[in-house]
Amino acid sequence: MLFNLGHAQQRVDRIVAVIGEDIVLESDIDNQYNYLIINGQKDDGSLRCQVMEGLIVNKLLLDKAKQDSIEVSDGQVQGELDRRMQYILSQVPVEKFEEIYGKSVSQFREDIKEDIYKELLINQQRSIIEAETDITPKEVKEFFKNIDPDSLGYLPSEVQINHIVIKPPY
Repeated sequence: MLFNLGHAQQRVDRIVAVIGEDIVLESDIDNQYNYLIINGQKDDGSLRCQVMEGLIVNKLLLDKAKQDSIEVSDGQVQGELDRRMQYILSQVPVEKFEEIYGKSVSQFREDIKEDIYKELLINQQRSIIEAETDITPKEVKEFFKNIDPDSLGYLPSEVQINHIVIKPPY
């Protein structure tokens, strides 16, 4: 969506998915995509879709972890935060770090603390799901290859669409 602000037009970020109480923005996909490209990931035309799928799966896992009341201790978060900061600072001196990120080490630590907390919740939820799964992808493919399509039940799809209409003043 573009808004005309005088002579300049500005694009407003777009919500591409809603998972529970969380959203995935188009800018989230763009940022992750650009990060992967900058770090040498090749795009065969499907990378943006893979990025979106990964973000949605992570949001689903995070939502499920919250529903299941999975907890991550402050000690776990601090330990992971310390480990990452130690690695980063072993690669870059503090002065260079502050120049690159435009903030102090303590401010950076505070900024990524919530992301690490969410990442640990996601990893814990993923581990629980994987521990409960004892079927292989090959077995799933075999099952669906051998099943008669007529014997599958019909599941109605549900779609919720919202839109905002803004009429221009006359």
